[in-house]
Amino acid sequence: TERNSFSNIQIDRLKFDLEQQTRRKVRSYYFQHGNQVEAHHDLPFGVKLNAINQNNIVSKTDFQNLKAYRMTHQFPKQFELDSIIKSGAGSWMIFSYYHFFKKDSKEYRFIESGKYANTYSVSPYIFERQARLFRNSDYWMATVSNVGKYLTEKKYSTITSSSYGNMVFLTLVNQLDKQVYNQPLTIEITSAAQRLKVTGSMNDGIFQNRNGKIYIHVKPNQEVKIEKLYN
Repeated sequence: TERNSFSNIQIDRLKFDLEQQTRRKVRSYYFQHGNQVEAHHDLPFGVKLNAINQNNIVSKTDFQNLKAYRMTHQFPKQFELDSIIKSGAGSWMIFSYYHFFKKDSKEYRFIESGKYANTYSVSPYIFERQARLFRNSDYWMATVSNVGKYLTEKKYSTITSSSYGNMVFLTLVNQLDKQVYNQPLTIEITSAAQRLKVTGSMNDGIFQNRNGKIYIHVKPNQEVKIEKLYN
């Protein structure tokens, strides 16, 4: 199908139908066919995936240079995924899933019959084992869209702060579209206070400051109050 006709007619129709069904504005979507990627013009963040070897590792071609992996029943094996997760500490990774079929299902036999060069199917059993690795990794797991918002906000935001007595007031300031870029950012707060009372964040409460620092999740352009408690 020609890109223009496909994008302008079929994609926009699907967008309209989704908005009618969900009663929510569809701001971005992504789909892939073969090695081609189509993205709506309003997409704030996306990933272009291109297979670069037989293991289906995907090249770094998106806006934020994130490394992505196509997940199949052949790659990665459980020990390979464990190694990928451990070696990726401190970085961002994308794991892209396509089809979930039971191995004894008609769909699985059909799609893995050899008729198609790239199938990218994963059985529920393999996915459950992989999901346990993700869960135990202590990583933040989110959609590509939310990660993209996070990185964009981090790039274009600054922290303003003021203090009065034992209280600190801070705001994460940016000029991005507030209807799109509303992903909370994580901020490290260091203090010698024994306890810290946080108000206005996404995880308000009184924190025991055992290690001299705490982490709070803050939405852009919203003031957060931090009170230092010494007894």
